[in-house]
Amino acid sequence: MIEDQLLEILNKYAGGSGDLIRQMQTAMKSPEILVPVLGLQGVGKSTLLNSVLGVNIMPNEADETTCIPVEVRYGEKESVTVYKLNGEFTEIDKNQIKEYVDNNYNIGNEKSISHIVIAQNSELLKKGLVLVDLPGVGSLTQSNQKVTQDYLKKLYTAIFVIRVNPPITRTEAMFIKYAWKMLNNAWFVMNRWNNETDREVIEGLETNNLTLKDIANQINIDYVENIQTVNAYSALRGIIQNKTDDVASSGIQDFIEKLHGIDEHWRIEADELFSKRVQNYINLAIKSIEDKLENINLSHIELEEKFIKHELDFEENTEKIRRTIYKVKSTSEIHKSDFKLKLRKWVQEAEENIRGNVFTVIDGGIVDGASLTEIFKNYQVQEFEMVNDNFLNYLNEKIDEILSVVEELSEVVASENNCSFDAYEFNKKQSFKWEKGMEAGIKIGGNLGGVFASIAVGGKVGAIAGTAIGGPAGTVIGAVAGIGTGLIISVLSSLIGSKSKQLVTADRASKTKRELRPVIEEVCQTFKKQITKGFEEVYANIENGLNEYYTDRIKALAILKEKNLRELENEKINLESKDNYENELTFLKNKVVNIHE
Repeated sequence: MIEDQLLEILNKYAGGSGDLIRQMQTAMKSPEILVPVLGLQGVGKSTLLNSVLGVNIMPNEADETTCIPVEVRYGEKESVTVYKLNGEFTEIDKNQIKEYVDNNYNIGNEKSISHIVIAQNSELLKKGLVLVDLPGVGSLTQSNQKVTQDYLKKLYTAIFVIRVNPPITRTEAMFIKYAWKMLNNAWFVMNRWNNETDREVIEGLETNNLTLKDIANQINIDYVENIQTVNAYSALRGIIQNKTDDVASSGIQDFIEKLHGIDEHWRIEADELFSKRVQNYINLAIKSIEDKLENINLSHIELEEKFIKHELDFEENTEKIRRTIYKVKSTSEIHKSDFKLKLRKWVQEAEENIRGNVFTVIDGGIVDGASLTEIFKNYQVQEFEMVNDNFLNYLNEKIDEILSVVEELSEVVASENNCSFDAYEFNKKQSFKWEKGMEAGIKIGGNLGGVFASIAVGGKVGAIAGTAIGGPAGTVIGAVAGIGTGLIISVLSSLIGSKSKQLVTADRASKTKRELRPVIEEVCQTFKKQITKGFEEVYANIENGLNEYYTDRIKALAILKEKNLRELENEKINLESKDNYENELTFLKNKVVNIHE
């Protein structure tokens, strides 16, 4: 527990950070870690969660679930609360959950549900573990895509549920590829069904490990073959019917033990992150007091000259930053024009490939709806993955160019930090502001990975991520983070689910090709729209963030002039406060030593 005296000093000399730390301390008393269960619809995610909780509360027999995330968190009193997209919420009976997550009762999420929270008095959840049943890939509606994307952005780890037969499909592989990059770590669970033989399980395990190893190589992640095999149905049945042998042989106990381990590991990292943030605020306060003590030792003329110089330097650097931001915007416009041409080419090639491959299959005699739908879906995924890879590679290359320009700003910031405490204080606060904006200020455990893990895909981005992020560089990094997975969610949700189903009919014979042409064209236009939207969002966020940084500097300059004027008028008061400054400085320096110890 951090003492009140330290918090009061930080409020005085570090921009009100004492109040922020107090909030963080409160959050630390009951911190939460979100652990979602991800996978295709029908792989057994809900059954797995029911077996972990030891109660059959999550609907697991729905014909087609909607995109309703279901959180299971600790509560002394068990309850179920439904939250709507407009912020309203209501408590329901647990038997009513199906009315919100089953598409037969809530078609296309027409009830506008954001998520459902189930409170369970479970020892596993008591320390802050929150299990989240996210909708299956491809079963999302447009209205709730953002909800799922927001979950992914703030995650520390995730559980991917995969199958024995069929093993990881192309659709699953693409989703895993982009979601895995956003996480500190990932955990893969292979759910077997009772009708699958031991031999099939061994073969499925081998195939899935090879696929995951290949994905890990593509995204530069170390992969240790650690797929955990469970039989969620057998475990749940054993729990409900009190068949201890079924529970013991299901592998569910090992799974639960690993959940406990994740909780403990995360807490250690959360504590370390909290200590680091406190140290940063203390360092800022120390510099503030040292600057005040320096000012006390100056004559009135010397102090006035110092203030004038700092103001002029800050003003001059602000103008340099304005010119550099203009340069970033000019570079962005060139990128946008170039990107339109490249995207048109990529999508045109994708359309030709899908049409050629599907028509070849039709010419070979496969014209029945179910088979053709699956083939069409696979070719969509194959081509979109290529387009998306091209897009992300292009984006990383261009973001590196922008960061090269932004590095000019970083040099200005670094130089003024060494020369002026006022500039240092402004830039440090910008860093804190960015950190809070990325949802890392209060909920300190929730996204230790998230943003920082996802941005390790670009050269300069990855390098800058390891330094003190904030201000201009933080703006660029924040704009890029997570874009790949967001696109995957958007396209897989709206495209593969709906467009493929147009083909699920009886034999199409000679009409098939003619009817497929507009569908293929619409599919590819969806590719184009979604990727264009993602690209434009990245660049809009960069430009808006840099504009805000510049505006903040203009405001800070006006505040600086007012502050300096007050300092000059209060020289005598400041001199009388010298002993107090020195005592507070000694106190803070001792706190730094204690924290390091």
